[in-house]
Amino acid sequence: MALLLHGTGASTHSWRTLAPLLAQDFHIVAPDLPGHGFTQTPALQALSLPAVADGLAQLLRALALRPSLIVGHSAGAAIALRLAQEPSLRPALLVSLNGAILPPQGPAGRWFLPVARLLAAHDLVPAAFAAWSRLPTAPQRMLSGTGSRIDELGERCYGHLMQDPLHVAGALRLMASWDLRSLQPVVDQLDTRLLLVAGTNDRMVPAQQARLLAGRARHAKLVVLPGLGHLAHEEDASAVVAALLGAWRKEHRSMAPGRSMSRHDPRADGQTVGV
Repeated sequence: MALLLHGTGASTHSWRTLAPLLAQDFHIVAPDLPGHGFTQTPALQALSLPAVADGLAQLLRALALRPSLIVGHSAGAAIALRLAQEPSLRPALLVSLNGAILPPQGPAGRWFLPVARLLAAHDLVPAAFAAWSRLPTAPQRMLSGTGSRIDELGERCYGHLMQDPLHVAGALRLMASWDLRSLQPVVDQLDTRLLLVAGTNDRMVPAQQARLLAGRARHAKLVVLPGLGHLAHEEDASAVVAALLGAWRKEHRSMAPGRSMSRHDPRADGQTVGV
C-alpha cells in the first residue's frame, strides 16, 4: 500500500496524475490533511507536526493499513518522516518530494512562524484571502510562485480551494503550528530508506535543501529533476514515478527473503532521470 501526503494549501487533487500511475502497482491511500480540502477540523484540534502525524497513524490503525511506501510532498514529507517513526507503520521506502523538512533559513525563516501565527489568529484573514482569490488572475499568480506550470484542471482545483475560507483557515493553522526544529533529530537517526526528489526550478523549497538532507540521512538517495518546480508531480508525474520505482526496485532487491512487498512495474526498467 502507498500512502500519499499532500502539502500545505493543497489537497488530494494534487495526486490526480501521479496516483493513477502508481495504482498499477500499489493500493493507493491519499487523505486530505486536517483542515484541508473536504475535511472538517475542530477549532481546538492541534495541527502541529506531531499532532497531524499522530492523527494519520490513528487513521491507518483504524483501517488496519500499513504502508510499504509513503510519498510526502512539501509539508507532507515532514509528516511522512514523523509517521515513519511509528514501528508498526514504518515503510520500506520513504519519498520526500520537494520536501519542506529543514527549518526556513535567513530573515524569512525568522519571521515565518510569527507571521503565520498572526494571520491564523484573525478570523477575517481567510475570508479576505478567499475574496482576493476570486480575481481572475489570482490562482495563476499564486501558482507562479511555485516555479511550476500545471494543467488547466489543476489551476481550477487550486482556485476552488483558495476561494474556500475554511480551507484557507486550515492551511494557515497548519503553517502557524509548524516547527521543524523538532524533526531534525529524526532526520539524523532515520533508519528507513529515503528518496529525496527535488526540482531545479522549485521557488519554495530550493533543491539545495534536498542535497543537504542527502548528506545527513544515512540511507538517502537524491534525484534531481531538471526544469521542474515545487509541483513537480503535477507537471511531470511520469518522471517522478520513474524515480520512485527505480528506488523501489533497489529496495526490493535488497530485502530479506519472505518480506512482503507490493509489485513493481517492469516497464519502468531502463528509464533515466536527471541527477
